[in-house]
Amino acid sequence: MKLQKLYSKVRQALDDYNMITENDKIAIGVSGGKDSLTLLYALSGIRSFYPVPFELVAIAVDLGYEDFDLSPVKALCDELSVEFYVVKTDIGRISLEKSKNQASPCSWCAKLRKGALNDFALSVGCNKVAYAHHMEFDMGEGFIAIFLKVDGTSILSEFFPIGYGGNKAINYIDVPEQDHPIELLGENHGSVLSDFFESKITGQLERIMIYLPPEYMQNTEKKYPVLYLQHGHGENETCWVSQGKMNFIYDNLVHQRKAVPAIVVMANGMIYEESGDKRELKYRDMSAFVKEELIPYVENKYRTYGDKEHRAMAGLSMGSLQTSITAFEHSELFSYVGVFSGFVQDILTQNQSHLTEKNKESFRGNNKLFFRGIGAEDRFIDFFKSDDEFLEKSKIKCERKIYKGDHEWKVWRRCLYDFAQLIFREDN
Repeated sequence: MKLQKLYSKVRQALDDYNMITENDKIAIGVSGGKDSLTLLYALSGIRSFYPVPFELVAIAVDLGYEDFDLSPVKALCDELSVEFYVVKTDIGRISLEKSKNQASPCSWCAKLRKGALNDFALSVGCNKVAYAHHMEFDMGEGFIAIFLKVDGTSILSEFFPIGYGGNKAINYIDVPEQDHPIELLGENHGSVLSDFFESKITGQLERIMIYLPPEYMQNTEKKYPVLYLQHGHGENETCWVSQGKMNFIYDNLVHQRKAVPAIVVMANGMIYEESGDKRELKYRDMSAFVKEELIPYVENKYRTYGDKEHRAMAGLSMGSLQTSITAFEHSELFSYVGVFSGFVQDILTQNQSHLTEKNKESFRGNNKLFFRGIGAEDRFIDFFKSDDEFLEKSKIKCERKIYKGDHEWKVWRRCLYDFAQLIFREDN
């Protein structure tokens, strides 16, 4: 590419997305590769004629490997009159140690390297960081949150889908997984509705998301089983649709006759108690909310069987803990239970009141399927293994699966995909 064309394309991107404002101090992450050096060369050239002034700093992160020679990079920076810094680290060794039992140390290395670069950039007064990647850069698969900032303030972009996470609205993109694509099949699709009812337990108007199978509106006499499906901490009742694509997953499974058509109910598990200036998360109240309010409301309004043989409950992360608490305390409610990337024992408070010997005995007698799934790289994998031992001692059988991935939506989608095929079947 000719130099003028390079300047033109970079300048256009800067202008189109308002990337540079007056007196920005921009840190360029340089590795010595062609991508980062091309960006360094382009920005240093544009600096001389750009309509607003800005500064450049080049930063390289030394991972701690021997024979890592950055002298050519320093020489180029001197030629371009760009400050150059080297951040000494031991990231190479740390990444290898942290990922001994995982597929690759690359993800660890990338996270630690960017963290080191960002911290150093702040220390030398930079307010922006520029990275360069070629077009084949692999940013990952599945649900990927995007956090945008303008002048240090987080913003939402209308150009990206909007979901919910970390107790706030977020932008995201969805990169199709090569070995597990979720593409809508067939012509008949289910419906996702918003419904509302007043809750005495939460003290407010609760919104629930309801998935109705494709045939629900056509066959007005038929009854359906119900899956109560819970989200994780910092999320809400919309997340299993926007981020989890549960309606796509269920539609496809029903279309392929791999799953029994079912109603899916998604409620907000972030139940708070407010007193003065204090606001406390009461996640354990979900058990009473499900039994006393949610199930009666759903079964009174929608065509359900209304018995435990046709009820299931599942949840991810915090929602998995709420599921296990509810299922153990009220085993008469559900025949099928799913715990996705989560917990049987209460790791938050060490309160094991829902796991009494009586409850365990009742659960063993009432449960047809206890499904547990987690990502191989999940930070809670040790708790998962601890639950293995606990369940074995408690003589509680479970269907257990470990997927590739971390504590993330691509794992939870796979959990739902497998769990949905196992529930409400006559042979269970």
